[in-house]
Amino acid sequence: MYSIPVEGDHEDELCEVRLIESPRNNCNEMMESWRKARVELTRRDGVTDLTRQTNNLGFKIKPEDVDTKACVKVLEELGFVVDAIVEPKRALIEEGREAIKANIERNEGIPYETKRRSPGEPDLHHH
Repeated sequence: MYSIPVEGDHEDELCEVRLIESPRNNCNEMMESWRKARVELTRRDGVTDLTRQTNNLGFKIKPEDVDTKACVKVLEELGFVVDAIVEPKRALIEEGREAIKANIERNEGIPYETKRRSPGEPDLHHH
């Protein structure tokens, strides 16, 4: 996470955060929808909190490098008993993994793409 202190109101100015490069060789291709985000720097937009956040930014991972074992590790760290959940459904999980990989390949590495037109606008698919 990054923090950039800003003084004053900048209602008539644009602040845009952009990706430059990834340190990871297996995840370094920019995705158009996740390469930049705007940040509103005004208190006249109805947001009272002084902390502003952007939409997600990210790079495209190569499908062959998707690490599903890392997902299991995160679930275990969160307190889920993965073996008790996973073992009875091992075949279904493997089928799901293959479907996810196929979906990422079909979408040129993009696992999810928002349809939001602007960072400040509501997500029309959830309202």
